[in-house]
Amino acid sequence: MGRKRHPEPLTPAEQRVLEEVRTGATNAEIAVRLGLSINTVKYHVANMLAKTCLDDRAALARWEMPREPGPGTKWAVRAAVIAGAVAVVAAGLLVLASFYQSAPASQAWMAYAPRVSSSSNGHLVVLELTSGTRRDLRAAEGWSIYDPVWSPTGDHLLAREENLSSGASRMVVFAREGWTRRFVDGDFAQAAWAPNGSVAVAIGLDQVTLLRPDGSVVASQANYGAVLSVSSRAWSPDSQSFVAFRSSAELLIGSTAGEFWRVDDELRAIGVGSAHRVLPVGWTTDSSALVLSASAPPPNPTLMLRVELSTRSVAILPDEEVRLALANRQLQVSIAAGQDPRWAAAVAQLWADHPDAAPRLLGETADGRGLVFATGNVDQPDQLIIAHGEGQLRIADALEAFDETRFSIVLTGDWPIPAGPTPP
Repeated sequence: MGRKRHPEPLTPAEQRVLEEVRTGATNAEIAVRLGLSINTVKYHVANMLAKTCLDDRAALARWEMPREPGPGTKWAVRAAVIAGAVAVVAAGLLVLASFYQSAPASQAWMAYAPRVSSSSNGHLVVLELTSGTRRDLRAAEGWSIYDPVWSPTGDHLLAREENLSSGASRMVVFAREGWTRRFVDGDFAQAAWAPNGSVAVAIGLDQVTLLRPDGSVVASQANYGAVLSVSSRAWSPDSQSFVAFRSSAELLIGSTAGEFWRVDDELRAIGVGSAHRVLPVGWTTDSSALVLSASAPPPNPTLMLRVELSTRSVAILPDEEVRLALANRQLQVSIAAGQDPRWAAAVAQLWADHPDAAPRLLGETADGRGLVFATGNVDQPDQLIIAHGEGQLRIADALEAFDETRFSIVLTGDWPIPAGPTPP
């Protein structure tokens, strides 16, 4: 005996999805809220559009399902269902085909090394957060793997491997398509992708190396003998240049053309030395120059410096010129995630949602479109929250214990683009 046919034009499952569509939620958000796969949500939406003979999602959100239809409405709805039957089948086939042939439009990929004993930490966990799909990326026997870093496009994942016996290390680049891997030998400590994902810089005690996503080396340069710091914000807007630094006036600028410039002599020539703390302020929007701040103990003033790439020169920048560059948006300020103007708006909303304990900020997504928060215990959160645009993606009960300072999340596909940081 078959299941009793539901008398409404939409099934209960479709009605639940419809209620979420009316809130403006994306397919990915609906999947998380209802505990469905994103492809199931797409299938329900396609069915509803076919049944109602509506053209788009916005019209579906406005549509009201008749609960007690009169004779005319009843036959109209039946006619719509009959007329849409072929479209339902076609839409279903298309959705099923997309399930096998292409990835969902909106995905959130997380990579982390689980907190386990040092004798068994030979893998990374990769989770697609909207569907719960998991993959373990295992290191070779006798190696550990950690510090994953997604490329901004989400196409590649960079990580460090260390030999548990010899202590030797290397970088490994995974391609998300097929999960192939390439190795680059070198005692690396940090890595950062260029904004366009075309190249990454890896920095260790002895060398600075530029890597392509296929693992090939673009160029390499001997280091200071002390590890410099680098982050995704150290790259110029055009993805052609980067800056690596230590706070004690040691600065290295590199380019994807394989050129490197130690800026120490130029800094000393204008009186900036080991007593100063030098930090990048940001790149000019045309990527032609880098602005630095150089602070020293009182009563010495903080200096603003302009590092010109084409002439390899450094000059002290008057405060008024800095303010003018900010006002005219000629300077792209490197703002830490906690100082990003988007952070304040996201935290205000999260405080409203969690009045007893505000989620803690963990950082931003590799693509720059989201800020990542967590609730619950440190290193084993009970919920991750990704604030993106005006929305939030909430992930609960999907994670094991992990180091909150050593993970990476990237949003791929059609996510809202938040308003960018504004000058201070």
